[in-house]
Amino acid sequence: MAPPPAERIGPVPGAERITVIDCLRGAALLGIIIANMRGFNSPMAAYFDTRLMWTWMPDRIAQAFVDWFVQGKFITIFATLFGVGFAIQMDRALARGLGVKFYIRRMFVLLMIGLAHSFLLWWGDILVTYAVCGMLLVLFRRRTQKTILVWAHILYWFLLVLFLGFYVAVLLGAEMPIQPKPDLARVLQIYAHGSVQDIFFMRAFEWGEANSFFILVLTNVLALHLFGLYLWRQGYLQRPAESLDWWRKAQRIGLLVGIVGNGVIVAMDWIFRPPEMPPTLPGVVMLSIHWVAVPALSLGYSATVVLLWQSPVWQERLMPFSYVGRMALTNYLMQSLICTTIFYSYGLGLYGRVGPLIDLFLAIVIYSLQVPFSKWWLNGHRFGPMEWVWRRLTYGRLASP
Repeated sequence: MAPPPAERIGPVPGAERITVIDCLRGAALLGIIIANMRGFNSPMAAYFDTRLMWTWMPDRIAQAFVDWFVQGKFITIFATLFGVGFAIQMDRALARGLGVKFYIRRMFVLLMIGLAHSFLLWWGDILVTYAVCGMLLVLFRRRTQKTILVWAHILYWFLLVLFLGFYVAVLLGAEMPIQPKPDLARVLQIYAHGSVQDIFFMRAFEWGEANSFFILVLTNVLALHLFGLYLWRQGYLQRPAESLDWWRKAQRIGLLVGIVGNGVIVAMDWIFRPPEMPPTLPGVVMLSIHWVAVPALSLGYSATVVLLWQSPVWQERLMPFSYVGRMALTNYLMQSLICTTIFYSYGLGLYGRVGPLIDLFLAIVIYSLQVPFSKWWLNGHRFGPMEWVWRRLTYGRLASP
């Protein structure tokens, strides 16, 4: 008897979706827009040090809140969930006897979307990194859980060990480059008042600056993808009700270590303001705590959502996040489109004119609008608009959104 025709790999159908994963992904997008606002609204140098532009105390307090509870935590969740998505896709492919060519093509299309996002909307794109790491994840599709976990740890701790090596080199007398003083006035002028062409070239320049250490960034992101792959295969997200003790422990440890550790980082940054280069003792201490406290709080947040999800009452309350999460690509790109329109000269031209306090308010308003939009769209369509484009370019054939 001839075998049944193989199905193609594609987006997980609605009946097969695990809604709590969509909920986590949607919640992550709220944190991502809050964290990204200062990148939409100010030069890249001020993204990494807001005090270059914002010294008003309410702005500093708002930024301290973002750094403590938001910055880095939700992009960590988002990156880990990408690894979960990879695991789901590959499990479906292997179960149907398919190879990995389709998945590679899918990642290549994501790479193209990411490059378009980088040069046409915002230099802080993460899709390019995700696409490259997604291709590298194929190398781990048949590896054991132990191997995946070992490599995840090796890749995750690599950057911290490298930075510690730089610090030791400085103690031994080596010279390290000093951070150049950024030309904030020129960047502000271009984004707030320049032509579309001027903005395009400035955006390309900042994207190149942001990705000057692309290989090093890959190690961290790939590690998070591998942790996601590991969590999925352990069954913690496939069958969370069977792993509640693990999730409760993750919540307790994650929230405690994460809240305390990130609070220490914010306090030390407020007091010492260490430069990135050359390395200093406060900088080394802060980075060491960061490498533990950020993923800890990310895990604590995720565990809290998973545990709350076990209650039908909380499922109803958390469901709006799932609408945004089901259209994660669309909503991520939409955030960039809306924010650059608000801040850049071809829109409202508010670039550099509002600080972290207003940014926080704007982020919440924008996200609050994405929730009903996502629900409305999904009531009549199987995929979000950009999910459909991604699917269309991957399959190479017309499919209904």
